[in-house]
Amino acid sequence: ELGGRSAASQDFTGHSRRLTLLRGEAYFSVASDPGRPFIVAAGGGETKALGTRFNIHRGDDHVTVTAAEHSVEVALAGGSSQELAAGWQLSYSASGLGAAVEADLAVVEAWRRGRLIYHGAPLRRVLDDIERHRGGMILLMSGRLGTVPVSAAFDTASADAALDTIAGMLPLRVVRAGGIVFLYEA
Repeated sequence: ELGGRSAASQDFTGHSRRLTLLRGEAYFSVASDPGRPFIVAAGGGETKALGTRFNIHRGDDHVTVTAAEHSVEVALAGGSSQELAAGWQLSYSASGLGAAVEADLAVVEAWRRGRLIYHGAPLRRVLDDIERHRGGMILLMSGRLGTVPVSAAFDTASADAALDTIAGMLPLRVVRAGGIVFLYEA
């Protein structure tokens, strides 16, 4: 299942089932087939299904993998890898694998029910997700505010209302110009 403005390519053969998550977010429910492993490449790493259900979120500079059922193995091109059990997630980037942390599966999977839920997520990530569900572009004109933590819940069908809510929570002013939204520090 692909999230808003997400893209993936596939390469299924008689020996393997490989997908590449090019951008966005995807949730996988995988049928077991020991003769054809299911592997998802994203941002310099690969996730191999050892069970049946998992989520991958590909941001601009990191990838977050969450095991929802059974387990997955996350491996980087440099050779480091980690098995991730159900209910756990980890992120990786060019600097390596992060530590596994317990995941709130209701939050991770909320996008599948038309919701975006955040607990202390950096503003830049929140805006990236809203942009994927809204369309057009969202430009944050203050790099300083990109790391401000945001805790909120939004409906993906009301992305513009989400931007107005964020502007009400933070010192931001929203300016809309066609399909582009500019967020200026107030």
